Amino acid sequence: MKAYWIEPTDVLFFRDGKPMGSSGAYSESASYPPHPSVVYGALRSALAGALGVKWDEFRRNIIPDSIKDLIGTPSGPGRFRIDGVLAAEESGGKIEPLFPVPTDIVAEKGGSGLIFLTIAGGGFMTVHPDHGLALLVARTSSPVEKASGFLKSADFGRYLSGEVPPAKDVVKTSSLYEMEPRLGIGLDLQKRTSAKNAQGRGMLYTLNYIRARARFCESGGRPPSRSGLMALLNAGSGSGAPKSGVLRLGGESRTAAFRETDANIPAPPSGAGRKAKVVLAGPALFEGGWHPKSVAREGSGWTWKGRGFRAKLVAAALGRSVPVGGFDLAAQWPKPIRPAAAPGSVYFLELVEGGIDNVVSELHGRTISDADQDCASGFGLAFVGRWE
Repeated sequence: MKAYWIEPTDVLFFRDGKPMGSSGAYSESASYPPHPSVVYGALRSALAGALGVKWDEFRRNIIPDSIKDLIGTPSGPGRFRIDGVLAAEESGGKIEPLFPVPTDIVAEKGGSGLIFLTIAGGGFMTVHPDHGLALLVARTSSPVEKASGFLKSADFGRYLSGEVPPAKDVVKTSSLYEMEPRLGIGLDLQKRTSAKNAQGRGMLYTLNYIRARARFCESGGRPPSRSGLMALLNAGSGSGAPKSGVLRLGGESRTAAFRETDANIPAPPSGAGRKAKVVLAGPALFEGGWHPKSVAREGSGWTWKGRGFRAKLVAAALGRSVPVGGFDLAAQWPKPIRPAAAPGSVYFLELVEGGIDNVVSELHGRTISDADQDCASGFGLAFVGRWE
């Protein structure tokens, strides 16, 4: 699979969905990596610029059909699509994608081990209002907590095969980037002075910028590793996209360099077996909120139907939903805030018809969001594994 390695050349700023207050407001940066639509929009803009497309012509949809076919129009995507955005590290010329730790892995408090959540026996069910999903439990006498961080491709591959990755191999978020808070003052553009709120007080705010880390050898010289992003290119994107360049990424048009590379994506499980799990490596947008439209209620349970397979949805390990919004530059209007299924969410399936190979061929390394525009923007990157 081809991908773009994206290396920030400056601090980055990604706004979250929280409103900024009138005084002393504090706006957190979005989680890292940013929503895939941010990277998709930046790459598509860089591609349009390389093709000589002017923004006003694109907004008014008066560009040549050959360019429309590649980059799309303000109302829809073209052939250029991405399958998701991952955190990544570059070391010694090798670029390693990093996958969020799945939510069915928890850490023992005070210990150094990771364990799987498993299906509870005895007919215990969740308190989900729709019911029909089994309860997941950690089979340990020790208290547990959420496992955070990222897995390298080899460890994520072992996870998909049913193995618990070693805790020492989990890449900590702090090793990839750091938050850099900066203070700002609200301005009154008409009076050309600092703005004041209804109480006559000045309007201060703090923004968190993201600074990607580069770890240097103790003796100096070339850094052994640099953190960045990896945008997976859809196989249907075809030719026409630049091999490298510079793009404006996130708020305030901060810059990053990009170049084409090969993505080291873990192979899916194969062979016999009736139990599969679908893992989200990025946020996914579903009409049902927490599940895709291919999942529907049947009787007292849930069924996932795909091409060549039908499976019972036994359980789901879901992270807290992620608000996804943005700003529509063509319409000059904010996009509606939509809840997305969180990266790392896991869906446990028991196959009724078909095999794991059928699930893999449809879902592994693909975007599974409900709307085509969201899939083109990289929402819903999924991978298939086993569970016992």
